Amino acid sequence: MLGDLNFTPSLLADENFESGTTSGGKGWLTDWSLSGAATITTWNFPHSGNYHLELRANTGYAERSLSLKNATYAKLYFWRKLNSFEGNDKAFVKISCNKTNWKTIFSYADGDDDGLYHLEEYDLNNYLGCENFYIAFDAEMNSAGDYFYIDDLNIFAEVKK
Repeated sequence: MLGDLNFTPSLLADENFESGTTSGGKGWLTDWSLSGAATITTWNFPHSGNYHLELRANTGYAERSLSLKNATYAKLYFWRKLNSFEGNDKAFVKISCNKTNWKTIFSYADGDDDGLYHLEEYDLNNYLGCENFYIAFDAEMNSAGDYFYIDDLNIFAEVKK
């Protein structure tokens, strides 16, 4: 999963949503900020365990931050699932240093919604040194019957001592 590295990164932050709350996981600066149709739920088969993050309709949004200030390497991994997309339904994963400029790192549309969990990974090395690094999940779907799920989010890093 971590490829051919000359060092062994450690888990900097994780979230498997098993607390069922916005304050679960470890390594984060903040709790999850949920707005609109966003919840941590047991419904519709999480990737692992009993809970996952669910975003629905065109208002589901979730955001959380951690520090990459002393990181010399960082990589994001998470599992995502999409259900019932049609037409112009879209969902996004965005990242930012200090919430100034957001970069969309993944976008999903109709055709990506097979109802199965898929592993995503993204190299965060352009954000090393960021004291307040944010990750956001954003739903822009037409119906409350459209779903974007996130589970088992991990950020591995090598951190300067």
